[in-house]
Amino acid sequence: MDDGMRKVITHFLNNVMQEEAAQQIGAEHYERTDKRNAYRNGFKKRNLITRYGEITLNKPQFRDRSFESKAIPKYARVEKALETAIIESYLQGVSIRRSLFE
Repeated sequence: MDDGMRKVITHFLNNVMQEEAAQQIGAEHYERTDKRNAYRNGFKKRNLITRYGEITLNKPQFRDRSFESKAIPKYARVEKALETAIIESYLQGVSIRRSLFE
């Protein structure tokens, strides 16, 4: 069960960071648009310790600026920060999707 949860959490957080990256640079993967303000430059492996074990995430990188995730704070290494963000959003009546992408 723990292995399955690690896979689900990894997949979910990687997708969230991909969406955040698309919003920060103003374009999807391989999309040509005048709104683009940066270019992707691969990924950087980042470890996060959860109650199900350690997971490795693919943090997007940009060429001319840094990627900042609202889902995972910059130096967070433990899932506690993620839990806190979700709980705060719930208490404020904000959906998870809305709070992550604003």
